[in-house]
Amino acid sequence: LVPSTSLLERFDLDGRFLGSVHMALESVPAGGVDPSDFVLTQSGDLCLLDRAGARVLLFDREGRFLTDWSAGEAGVARPEAPNALALDQEGTVWMLDPAAGLVRSYDRRGASGRSFPFGEGLPPRASAAALLAVLDSWVVVAATDASWIRFFDFRGEFLFQGEFPTWRGVAAGDLESDSEDRLFLARAAAGEIASLRVLVDPERGPGRRP
Repeated sequence: LVPSTSLLERFDLDGRFLGSVHMALESVPAGGVDPSDFVLTQSGDLCLLDRAGARVLLFDREGRFLTDWSAGEAGVARPEAPNALALDQEGTVWMLDPAAGLVRSYDRRGASGRSFPFGEGLPPRASAAALLAVLDSWVVVAATDASWIRFFDFRGEFLFQGEFPTWRGVAAGDLESDSEDRLFLARAAAGEIASLRVLVDPERGPGRRP
């Protein structure tokens, strides 16, 4: 997604350019859209995270604006300053809201779902800058300085905490996962990506292998 041109550019898995779609950001009510992250839903629509408006906007595959999933939310239900989205295999969209210290969720119809705190027990302000991914049946939240990485189940129960030991203290820009057992932490300034393999123990939840 290229915010400056409102274009969604598509590439195949080998990096070949397939084409671009104009996102009709100008048709969004209240305007001033500042895209910070997006996920493609199972139906092919695009959920766009608007950092400026703290809202989740839905567009169809042709880039036409459909609806604002955050419309009507108020008080503690309203996102404060979300910065990341992730999609699970059931179609649930997970949102990281570091300012509120919460992971929030929306079902595939856009209804607000479960939310849970992710920073309990961390030092003050340690959760202010964090990244989000979904791997298998876990929601994964990591610090942008790689000092901690936490796993939660979809009910919000804390399962495990680890770290990226060789990257501790560096500035990371994104956290992603594959369809199997790996997490990828991107350090854009250095053009580097670190991978972390997650080992699954049915009795203990996720663990890690250096």
